[in-house]
Amino acid sequence: MVAQAFNTDFTGNTHAEGAYITFRAGDTHFALAVSYVRYITTSQSLNRRSSPTKEGKTHIVFDFGGESLALYNFNEMIKTGAHTEEIEALITLLNDRQEDHVSWLAELETSLKTGQPFTKAGDHHQCAFGKWYDSYQAQDAELKRILAAFRDPHRRLHALAEELTGQVKRGIALESVLRQLQQARETTFGELLTLFDDAQRRLEELNKPVVIVLEDGRHKFGLQVESIGDIKQFETSAWLPDQNAGDNCCYDGYFQTGDALYLNIMPQSLLQMA
Repeated sequence: MVAQAFNTDFTGNTHAEGAYITFRAGDTHFALAVSYVRYITTSQSLNRRSSPTKEGKTHIVFDFGGESLALYNFNEMIKTGAHTEEIEALITLLNDRQEDHVSWLAELETSLKTGQPFTKAGDHHQCAFGKWYDSYQAQDAELKRILAAFRDPHRRLHALAEELTGQVKRGIALESVLRQLQQARETTFGELLTLFDDAQRRLEELNKPVVIVLEDGRHKFGLQVESIGDIKQFETSAWLPDQNAGDNCCYDGYFQTGDALYLNIMPQSLLQMA
């Protein structure tokens, strides 16, 4: 992502209507008022180092605007595991399923040329990717968009098996059949390869932590999160206070949009938890 500066005024109201940056930790959605945000950048871009505290411990700091700011890992603060391993497993899965379809197309070509039975899945729901695809629900909006685009070219590719083997059985010239196969390799299969690359690239982007520089009027610090989502506009009517949120809690209630709940983060409380 490109580093982004924010020019906003601190309001002091922790759940006023307005713009909120959203992000996830584990399976929970969070919201943070844009009025607290001063800068957003990738974690890898920071010059970080360990620094001693007054209590004789150490914490991570980084340089920002001529200052040394403390850096806190949000997932560690709320004791929630990161999605790193899950994302890496998905990248491996998609790479393997991409190779499956390279082999699928090669075996179809061999079957057409030799007359040997084609034994791989003709139904796009029955290949390993299709079974995974039908059951997987992406949480990231961009990944969801990419995966939705798989549906048609994946179906068309698998339909080739029945169509082309049927043409050979009906006596259509092999040269004509192979020409259609090559055309599908350059178009339909090319679409699939691009989508596999796009999906893996998006997952790699999601695997790069983001640092949000926050200022609450008294303190300035960095908060590392797995990734950020959309900037949403919340109305006062969407606010739901949480009566059970205690002093050791980093949020004071929820914003609700449809079926989704976003826990509203209070930067002051984050520092108390650190």
